Amino acid sequence: MNLLTSLWSIVCPDRRPEREKARERKFIQAANSLKTLRVTPEGGMSIDPEELREQIIASREQLKHLVYKPGASSRSFKAAGDVQVEQEANPAVEAPVSAID
Repeated sequence: MNLLTSLWSIVCPDRRPEREKARERKFIQAANSLKTLRVTPEGGMSIDPEELREQIIASREQLKHLVYKPGASSRSFKAAGDVQVEQEANPAVEAPVSAID
């Protein structure tokens, strides 16, 4: 099997970027770590919904620092507001034409 794999890689090398290959390896590793994942001979897959729910909750807890919190101040929203004020103050900016005009 290894001989066949090495021959195939010589004939048709994988030209994808390394980050994409690493992402695919991580996905395969995550799928293989699921305890209740079952694959049918036809290629269908099934998993216990409770295990999936546990995985999602664990991931949310791990990444909750990336979620925007409504009470926190953010410069990106302030910058967008500044652009609107600048457009209103600039006489060169034309008003949008309505469909009736």
